[in-house]
Amino acid sequence: MSTTETNLEESRICLLFIVFFFAQRSDKSNPRLISGDIPDNTFAFDQPKPAWYELNPERQPLVLRLAIITRVDAFERREALRAEVLAGILPSDVVVDYRFFVGSPGDGAKALHTRILLNQENTAYGDVEILNEIPDIFETVAEKRFAALKWGGLISNDSYDYFMTMDSDTFCRFGPLARRLPELLKEKELTLNPRVDPIMIGRMGSHLVYWQNRVPDGSKDLKEQDEYVKGPWYSYPSGIGSSLVHSLLDANPPIPHHIHYPWGDVMIGSWVAALENFPDASIHWESTPEHSPEPVHEVFPTPYASYVVKTEVIDDFTGWHDYPKRGGHDARIGWDSVCIHRLKPDEMVAFRQMEEIKGEWDTS
Repeated sequence: MSTTETNLEESRICLLFIVFFFAQRSDKSNPRLISGDIPDNTFAFDQPKPAWYELNPERQPLVLRLAIITRVDAFERREALRAEVLAGILPSDVVVDYRFFVGSPGDGAKALHTRILLNQENTAYGDVEILNEIPDIFETVAEKRFAALKWGGLISNDSYDYFMTMDSDTFCRFGPLARRLPELLKEKELTLNPRVDPIMIGRMGSHLVYWQNRVPDGSKDLKEQDEYVKGPWYSYPSGIGSSLVHSLLDANPPIPHHIHYPWGDVMIGSWVAALENFPDASIHWESTPEHSPEPVHEVFPTPYASYVVKTEVIDDFTGWHDYPKRGGHDARIGWDSVCIHRLKPDEMVAFRQMEEIKGEWDTS
């Protein structure tokens, strides 16, 4: 195998983007699922189950390394995710190694109380990564994602299938997710190995902004952001996600991650696109008025790596979509809707108890 081929294999992207959304059941017998004006046709579970839904005993379980981005004081959300999403996952479907990522509570009496509760939580579960160097504010969400990326890279990428992130208001049906992925690739006529081949899956948007690292880690000026330039249009996951690319972790300076909310999703897409486009000398790049003196002029971004990594991007609008009135991608919730975004903790409890899906977990 050539050096380039080895680099490409080591820098493969195993990227799973979850942009999933909650629909609430119109069954009046379950009041915790009634919230606001719920359309009568929210659910599509009356449709026949797809062939992929049945468990295939010959399929190896999907192995996931999962990072969940949460607010430091989101104790109820984390508990709901443990009990309603992560507990009881069938090992024949999925093997999940997960962590919650939170920033520093800060200083003061309220922060001290939060820190005490957080330490008690970690004593009980041991699943919260506390990023004490990162303030837990909206402006630093992208820095949490970068920390999650580094955690994902702590073990060899040939020991799991996908690195995945999701937000703490996301309800993911991991069993159906694992069963559906092979069929999704088959539908796209793709023969890809997620442990080797660069893949990005999710509900995609488009953008043309790329970032370059200009803010040092530990900067006290929280208004500072990395510099951005304009280049070719690319796809980005319009929701939740992160990626694992070993060449990104090896970049010097580190890949740009001082980017304010709500640009974190675009940032992830730009990482992936930059691996392919930054080394291409034929591409024209321009400055932006916000980050460079007028007039707009040609710029020459520094590649993250000395070789090109081309990623297979899959826009799966059937599996990953918005719940009506809780997001921008409108669709009914059915068998293909493997994860749902924007749930409250009590809604997670009720959703798992739905007759149609409760058998997807081991309740013994």
